[in-house]
Amino acid sequence: MNKQDDKHLDYLAEKIVKEASLESPSSNFTNAIMSQIKALEANGATVYKPLISKTGWFFISIVLLGILLYAIFGVKTENSGWLSRVDLSMLSNFKVENLLTGVTIPKTVTYAVALFGIMLSIQVLFIKRYLNKQFEV
Repeated sequence: MNKQDDKHLDYLAEKIVKEASLESPSSNFTNAIMSQIKALEANGATVYKPLISKTGWFFISIVLLGILLYAIFGVKTENSGWLSRVDLSMLSNFKVENLLTGVTIPKTVTYAVALFGIMLSIQVLFIKRYLNKQFEV
């Protein structure tokens, strides 16, 4: 471009800037925003509500306790159904304790697994603290 075009563009830019007015928010802008924030806080959007209530856990524990007590003290009857015909004697020959006798774990793997567990525990603690600070009311 030549100097004449530059001068013309500068003049046009100055004219547009002078004619343009500054935009400013309304006088009660801050109050309107703060009232909306308070309305969100009052709404309780981040209130913790567990998936299973205390009464739900109570009934689940009662049912599990009942099943456990029935399994221990329940009526023992002779079953003559199809399950009594299944031969499970081959499972008595299966020795679990001899299954992993020849396997050796290197010390490096042991250290790596231990360090991984420690670091995972530390991260869980930091993330829990961070999230608790984020959702404080």
